[in-house]
Amino acid sequence: MRQKPKVKKVSRTLLIVWISIIVFTYALMLSNVFGLINPTGYRSEWMLDAQVFYDRIAFRNAIGMMDADMIRGYMTLHIIDYVFIFTFYPLLAYILFQQRQKKSILILLPLIAMGFDFLENILIDIAMHITVPDFFATISGYLTLFKFIFIVISVSIIIYIAYIKRTKK
Repeated sequence: MRQKPKVKKVSRTLLIVWISIIVFTYALMLSNVFGLINPTGYRSEWMLDAQVFYDRIAFRNAIGMMDADMIRGYMTLHIIDYVFIFTFYPLLAYILFQQRQKKSILILLPLIAMGFDFLENILIDIAMHITVPDFFATISGYLTLFKFIFIVISVSIIIYIAYIKRTKK
């Protein structure tokens, strides 16, 4: 009978670095790069992708009000957000993988959220530089909504599995 291979864990040092990158990039976004983004430029709390949902009109209004400084600030925040996207969601998937210790469709949930977040950012980045069809504006709002839904589901499952494991001991 064939034994299942033991799942390797990421080293403690690598995990600390991984989490530090996530915390640092999140702090950069929340603080507008520690106050270095022009205060008359775009602020992180105004970002479309920080809202749970927005419609086509809100998208058009937000993009339409941007001047060159605001676009530069938003793009700076988005560059940081790309680093966050490609570290945060894989960490959630890793945690789910480690909790389950087997192949599970659950690890796809945060990766799907990552895909929604990435596509949402791409659409917003494009819209800041060229006029896009209303379809892009509508899709962007739904990508944001689905991103948050999948984040909440992923984190809820992680908490639930941790709770179940803790109560079984």
